Amino acid sequence: MRTYAGFGPVLLQEETVTKRLKFMLACLLAMALVIGAVWAAAEESGAEAPVSVVDGAQGTEGTEPAAGDTAWPEDMPGEDADDPGAETPAGAETAAPEDPEPDTPHEAHVFPEDGWTVRKEATCLEAGEEFCVCAVCGEEITREIPKKDHVWKVLTLQEPTCTEPGVLVRVCAECALEDRQETPALGHIFDWVEDDRGHREYQCVICGLVEDMEEAEEAPPANILYNNTITSFGPTTRELIGGTVWNRVTPLDVSEAGVYTYPLIASNRYTVGTATVVVEDGWQTVSYQLNSDRILVHSESLVFYSDLDALRAGTDGQAFDFDQPIRLTDTFGKDTRLIMGITLKADYDMDDPMIRWFSGDDEQIALMNDLLD
Repeated sequence: MRTYAGFGPVLLQEETVTKRLKFMLACLLAMALVIGAVWAAAEESGAEAPVSVVDGAQGTEGTEPAAGDTAWPEDMPGEDADDPGAETPAGAETAAPEDPEPDTPHEAHVFPEDGWTVRKEATCLEAGEEFCVCAVCGEEITREIPKKDHVWKVLTLQEPTCTEPGVLVRVCAECALEDRQETPALGHIFDWVEDDRGHREYQCVICGLVEDMEEAEEAPPANILYNNTITSFGPTTRELIGGTVWNRVTPLDVSEAGVYTYPLIASNRYTVGTATVVVEDGWQTVSYQLNSDRILVHSESLVFYSDLDALRAGTDGQAFDFDQPIRLTDTFGKDTRLIMGITLKADYDMDDPMIRWFSGDDEQIALMNDLLD
């Protein structure tokens, strides 16, 4: 039988290793129980427990773990800036708290009861300015004051002749601005004129210039209408008050400043010119312009009536002059809706290219009739 030297010591060594392994397992189990108890306590307090990197030993709070030591979780109490329990390091800046929203927001400006204050008065050359300050926020609001109208005064009025233009010079009474307007020369209007001895001459009916008989036509034009009636556009008196007279009248409202124009109608068939009504600063000026210098006017009249009853009576109108400023409120009071009657007696040539056929405007007539209500 073979025996081995040293057999006894080998068995002793194996027994020692086994005991050591059992001891190490017991230590690991105990360490696991300790770690479990630490985690349970951390969960109950709402914080995370430190975790051991190597041997599970708990680190010291507030110290950075060394290599092989305990590592701390990132979201520890007191470390997060959003954590109300976090401490601010010495020397660090603290953010200022934001202003709370106002209980009543400033939705609209509130201006004082006395309204706007004029900073710069308006003139007829420059616009003005006025402002208002909000009583809540103090913001200043400005707006423009429109320029005033010029107050014209006539300085020079030179009527046109057959060969020379007319000149109108006027000046503003407020700013002294001067305005100059020219009207074209009338041109000669020739017609055959017979004297008491039966001698006929072809002469200008305006200035009396006689044209050479040899160059003149032997007979006057065949299509001339003599002493015919010209009126301003509007409904006829026959439509408004009855009767057989077709003369037209013009209902208008003179309360608003502006320039208003109306066609001049001859014989109720032809458009021969334009009537103009200028309303400015409570004054009214009525004028007319003929389309052709061959129209010879023998007489003219401008009459205003307060209403249809005055028109029907025929004698209750108020006569005025053309091209002269008038203040109708001085005559008719506060009633600014009036009836204007323009009547001219004139000679004209139906074949004159500047005289056009008249076509009625029912829509405009209806608007004028509304002013009579």
